[in-house]
Amino acid sequence: MKLSKKILAAAVVGVVACTSVLLVACAPAKNSKTIAIVAKGSTHAFWQSMEAGVKAQAKELGYTVSFVGPENETPDSVPVQKNQLAAAMATNPAGIGLATIGTGYNDYLEDLFDSKTPVVQFDSGIYAEDMKAVEDSWKNPVKSKVATSNIAASALAAQKVIEMNGAEIKASTGKYKIGVLQHDATQTGKDRVAGFQEYFNNSEYKDLVEITVTLGEDDKYATTLEGFAADTDLIYMTNEGVVSEVFDAVTAPSTGAAYNNMDFFGFDSGTAQLTWMEDKENKFGAELIGAITQNPYQMGVDTINQLHFAITQEYAKVTDIALAGAFWDKDNMVQLEKDGLLYKG
Repeated sequence: MKLSKKILAAAVVGVVACTSVLLVACAPAKNSKTIAIVAKGSTHAFWQSMEAGVKAQAKELGYTVSFVGPENETPDSVPVQKNQLAAAMATNPAGIGLATIGTGYNDYLEDLFDSKTPVVQFDSGIYAEDMKAVEDSWKNPVKSKVATSNIAASALAAQKVIEMNGAEIKASTGKYKIGVLQHDATQTGKDRVAGFQEYFNNSEYKDLVEITVTLGEDDKYATTLEGFAADTDLIYMTNEGVVSEVFDAVTAPSTGAAYNNMDFFGFDSGTAQLTWMEDKENKFGAELIGAITQNPYQMGVDTINQLHFAITQEYAKVTDIALAGAFWDKDNMVQLEKDGLLYKG
C-alpha cells in the first residue's frame, strides 16, 4: 500500500524505515481476515467495553483484530493517534474502524481510498472538515457509521422524565423548572440537548416547563449547578463527566443540603453514576432518578459487522447504524451491567 509522505512522517520507527518508493514492496500484502480499530481512547471503561464487543464479533467472524487508541482523548493526543493510524495502515488490513479526536486526517483517508481499504467510522466518528475534504477529492473510503443517536437518546431522557414526574409537573403552581448542564459545544453536546428540548416542545407539557440550558466548562459544573439550586426542580446532565462532578457537589457535607429537593437525570455510566444510582435509601439526599446509557459493546459488534460486509462486498448490508440509548435506574441497573451496557471507571 502506498502511503503519502505526510503519513510516512507520522509512522512508527519500524515502518518509516521503508521509503515512500519502497513501501509498496515492503508493506505486507492485504490480508482479507485482518481488521484494525483506531479509537479515540483506550483506558476508559467505555472503550474497553467497546473493545470487548469488537474482539468477540471478530472472533465469531474469523478475523484477527487490533484495537488501539491514545490514553487521553485530548487535542494533544492527535499526533499519537495519527501515529497509531499510520502504523495500522502499514499492516495493510482488510478494513479499518476509525473515530478521530481532531482534524487533519484527510490524507490518511485518501490513502485508504487509494489502497481500496474500507473504513467504518464509529462513536463521534470523523470530523466534518475531513469528510468534506475527501468528498471534494472524490476519495472517500468511509462506507458507514456506527454511533449512538444522541437526538433519540436525549428524547428518551425527556420521555422518561415525563413518565416519572409528569404528575408533579402538572401539579406545579408555576412552571416546572428544568436545568440542563450541557457538557460541551460539540455536535454530541448539542444533540443531547436538542432531542431533550424537542421532545418537550412536541408534548402536552410544552407550556408547563421552563428549560434553561447552561454550557459548562471542565471542572466548573459544580459552580454552574449553584445557580440552579434556588428554584430548579430537575437537573438533566448530558454526560458522565458532568454527572461525576455534580455527584461530588451533591454529596459534599458543605454543599449537599442545597440540592436535597431536586431530582437529577444522567447520561452515560461510570463509577460515580452507578454509586449514586445504587443509593436506594436516598442517603445522599439529592436523587438520581434515571439515566440514559450508550451501548459501547454493541457499538463494537456492529462496527465489525459493517466492516465485514464492506470487505466481503455485501453492499446491501452496508448501512449507517444508529444505536438507541437505553434507560436505566435502580431497578434494572444490575441486569444492564451484566449485559455490558453499564461500566465502571
